[in-house]
Amino acid sequence: MLSTLMMVCIVFAGLLTEGCDLFDALRADAYRQQLQQHTVREAFVQSKDNAKHIPVVTVADGTASITVPHPVTSRNVPGLVHYIEKMWAEDEGGNILAMWVSVGTHAANPSFSFAIPAGVQSVRPFAVCNKHGVYKGDVSQLDEEEAGGFEGVLCELSRPEYTHEDGAPCVPFNVIDADTIRKQLAEHNQKSAFQPTEKNTKHQPVLTLDGTTATVRVGLGSISGKKWDVHPMLPDGDMQKVHFIERIFVRDHKGEVVGAVSLLPTDEAVLQFEVPAGTLSLTAFSYCNKHGLFISKPTSVEEASCSPRPPLCRVHPSVKPSCSNPDL
Repeated sequence: MLSTLMMVCIVFAGLLTEGCDLFDALRADAYRQQLQQHTVREAFVQSKDNAKHIPVVTVADGTASITVPHPVTSRNVPGLVHYIEKMWAEDEGGNILAMWVSVGTHAANPSFSFAIPAGVQSVRPFAVCNKHGVYKGDVSQLDEEEAGGFEGVLCELSRPEYTHEDGAPCVPFNVIDADTIRKQLAEHNQKSAFQPTEKNTKHQPVLTLDGTTATVRVGLGSISGKKWDVHPMLPDGDMQKVHFIERIFVRDHKGEVVGAVSLLPTDEAVLQFEVPAGTLSLTAFSYCNKHGLFISKPTSVEEASCSPRPPLCRVHPSVKPSCSNPDL
């Protein structure tokens, strides 16, 4: 079952709010990846070989809808994990009207819709494939009847998430794991995480245990209290300045992911979860959008909960150990 979380802010009289700063930051980071991974600064346009990556916008009754005819494949394989990670719409001035983000928790041919503000003359759709980069579709010119009726700019962020039939949310652990390894190879020429050193203390994930609760923060300053040694979360619209922890995940002694989170530049860089039954040790990983993947030293687990492992969002059948038989 697919649900969508919506975060909305309204911008009046051209005043930019924090919400829209977030969209500028996410767009800037998309173009930073475009330059890093594909050596170009602009979005790709349609050709005979890339039709499945080109977003299409349709307009009706003051609402715009963007669709990308793109598959979702091999979600738990680093070399093959393939999905649309962002879509957004820009007006004639290059202002972002709405944005959609995902970590592969969507069906094939993803789409989203948003209300068009009054005065907007055109809408151009953009899409980001996790492997193949940023693409732009054709501009849709609007007449007065097609534009919306409210004043201001609607900055609307859509985040599709899976829930199970009982309504409980689930996290795409192995999608985050697999795609992070892919990004590490694409941008830093290695699959393995960078080891902790005295020179990268700001990037080191720090895992602490309080009973059966595990918490991961990034930067040794999270323990020492030195703010300069905590990794920043900077939602800047400049591709050279946007800097944040994009993902945090934790593997157990078997190498299985037992906790994960995908972050926005405006989020706090923290992951907290209950340690599943049968866990003997935990190793944390954090991914900086600019500097790559970093690993912690393993932490021994003396006390685990009786909780089963969390559901894994259809990536593969979830493992459900119990306290009576922790090896299941």
